Amino acid sequence: MAKAMSVTENILTANPNLSGIFAANEPSAIGVSRAVKARGLTGKVKIVAFDASPLEIEMLQNGIIQGLVVQNPYNMGYTAVTACIDVLQGKKIAKRIDTGVEVVTMHNYNQPTIQKLLFPLKKTNWKGSSLFSNSSFYSLNR
Repeated sequence: MAKAMSVTENILTANPNLSGIFAANEPSAIGVSRAVKARGLTGKVKIVAFDASPLEIEMLQNGIIQGLVVQNPYNMGYTAVTACIDVLQGKKIAKRIDTGVEVVTMHNYNQPTIQKLLFPLKKTNWKGSSLFSNSSFYSLNR
């Protein structure tokens, strides 16, 4: 994180009109976000990051990060097991299997499919309201 912050500071100094940065992993996302925020450039320098850690989600909610590229772990596991079964049955499989990603922004943040990706262990009842609504289990302010 410290290195990403330092590199971002250098990039921002060398490119004062920079309009966006992509952070390819969580430590980079946090370092980039901290540098952009420290410079007072929140919202001016758009940040898109890979992954969806609690801190990255909080930064998205606070407008520091504008987008998160999020994988679907369930789909990754399901696809891997299916591919293994195919191999065991003598079938050919593709050299590269795309398991997909979703781009999460505050525009789609509250969609049920996005919430399931961001908080896969969070249980909901049939009406979609949280069974843990009185709990701080999922709170970022623990």
